[in-house]
Amino acid sequence: MNVDNGNRAEKSKTHKDLTAMMGTENGLLEVDGVPLQVNGVWVLPDGVTPDPELAVLNYGWGAIKDETKRPKWFQKKYPNGYENKA
Repeated sequence: MNVDNGNRAEKSKTHKDLTAMMGTENGLLEVDGVPLQVNGVWVLPDGVTPDPELAVLNYGWGAIKDETKRPKWFQKKYPNGYENKA
């Protein structure tokens, strides 16, 4: 899969991005045999348990239970988390 992320060599010669999120059944991203992402969820090395340090990548900013640790823009737009429809 090739996804253009807008990065150009003249801007950054060392920058790399992981651009594919695999949300499909049987999607697997592993490095040196260690699973990192399974079916779109970033996991611990057991390949099953969602990585709590990456909860925001798995579930969005609403996954951060301590509201003071959410970005200011998110707090303003969603004062009650994603459940807030306003």
